[in-house]
Amino acid sequence: MIITTKSITDYVNLQDTKRILKIEKEVALKNKKEKKEYIEIANSKLKENDLNGALKAYFKSIEIPSSFRSNLEDRDAYKGIAEILLKQKRFPSAAQYLSKIIDKNLTKEYLTEIYYKRGLAYHASKKYNLAKNDLSQALFLSESDGIPKNISNFNLNLYYMRSESFLNTGNYRNAINDINKVISQDKNIKPHYYQIRSSANYFLGNYEDSISDATSSLDFIKNDNQLKSKSFFTRAESYKSINNFKLSCLDFEKAYKFNKLKLNSTVNSKFYKNNCLENFEPHLVNPSSPFRKGEAYDLKISSKNSSFEKEDLDKEKYLLKELKKLESSSYLNEIACKKALNLSNSLINVSQISEGFYYRARFKYLCIADFNGSINDFKKAIDIEPKPRYIYFLGIANDLNGNHIEAIKNFKESENVNPKIHHYYSLGISFYKLGDYKNSEINFTNALLSNNFSLKGYTGDTQNFTFTYRGLLNRARAKRHLKDYLSGLNDLEKAIKDCLDQGWYPNEGYLEKGNIQFLLDDKVSACSSWNRAKYKEWESQFKLENIGNESVYNIYQDSCT
Repeated sequence: MIITTKSITDYVNLQDTKRILKIEKEVALKNKKEKKEYIEIANSKLKENDLNGALKAYFKSIEIPSSFRSNLEDRDAYKGIAEILLKQKRFPSAAQYLSKIIDKNLTKEYLTEIYYKRGLAYHASKKYNLAKNDLSQALFLSESDGIPKNISNFNLNLYYMRSESFLNTGNYRNAINDINKVISQDKNIKPHYYQIRSSANYFLGNYEDSISDATSSLDFIKNDNQLKSKSFFTRAESYKSINNFKLSCLDFEKAYKFNKLKLNSTVNSKFYKNNCLENFEPHLVNPSSPFRKGEAYDLKISSKNSSFEKEDLDKEKYLLKELKKLESSSYLNEIACKKALNLSNSLINVSQISEGFYYRARFKYLCIADFNGSINDFKKAIDIEPKPRYIYFLGIANDLNGNHIEAIKNFKESENVNPKIHHYYSLGISFYKLGDYKNSEINFTNALLSNNFSLKGYTGDTQNFTFTYRGLLNRARAKRHLKDYLSGLNDLEKAIKDCLDQGWYPNEGYLEKGNIQFLLDDKVSACSSWNRAKYKEWESQFKLENIGNESVYNIYQDSCT
């Protein structure tokens, strides 16, 4: 046998390789043992709820090199780290470690669970596109591999998170499909479910459905003001989209009230300033009511069958008597409003007389600012019995709902309403809101003449002084727009004098007087009048007024302080 240099070299290399492999195997076994020990330490720490201790042990395990043949030994450590990070709400970091398991093909054993949990981490991190993809993959895998046993409410939570992810990535129909599954299956309904569907319906242009869902969500919110704010904000946007500006304004105010962080998108928004901060002039026949103060009650009034028997004349008389008392009340609080609406429903159930629909229509706009519902009920009352009074109040509901042209038609049709001053005065208001200041002035003049500028006594349950003072004030406003400044000042002088004679403080009169004086370039007198107008909540009142495109409040701040 001939031994060559090459054969000797090959032999030596073979022996070296065997020795190296033996050492590597020994090191790998040692490392595997140490990694396993750290995993066991981590698991023990977890049982003691020592999350940081467990986390350190998992990291120690990863620091030890894995077998040269496989990385599977790190799989449990990555998973354990991710589980702890999820508990600690460190979602972006949790997603990174879950990605290591998926990206390195370390598992098929619990791939459904890993995709689900990474989807959860992405969802919590507001990475909605990534969340949507992982949750869809988890759902797909669960159909063949089954639902992970260690995840409770797998489908409910998955559909909820995916629905919100669809919503935030513009896939609104899929968002509704997913959240519908949650609503139909979850026995413990959460307000978020209806908020998601409300937002999706809003973006799809289904505004009535959006309003309904936002309202439903509020029923499930107890003490979370931020959640309330979100529901009111979405409902405000939906009301705005169907041109129900009054209810939109009310909801924007509530959205701000419950979450001051929404200031710029609610009461500081361009919409709110242009459509909500207008000087609201009440009709003379309205008692003090919630929407007069810029708010309305959220009363849940059902129309269930009354406990009374139908066509019971005694009960009908009793209900009519109680409703008349409430209608003439000088102040309607939440309790009175709820009683009035319930009694109205009862009257409609007892007897289908027109008065039942009339009273319900009245209290719908006075108490809950439901102008559309009020209009529908007035029309039902008129179909039964077309009284001028019903037609007149239909005009008020239309005017409050922004339908000023329709309101004017109603007021003209109800010309024989008693007292006639109501007819003229309300025409003046609607013409003013339409910007037809000449007709507004004419009708306020007719209202004043029909009452002969009276100051004493009552006409149509309204104090005559109120007729005269507000008639003069509003005629002066119309004259300001017509640039008939001096005549407007004469009206205000009389209104202010009469007001002072009656012991009332004429802050609105002084405010309007200052407006006209400013337009006459008499800033000194304007500032003097405005300062005399500073009464209760004067800043809010000043902010309601505009001269042209300028806020009176801003002018006052620039010129008078």
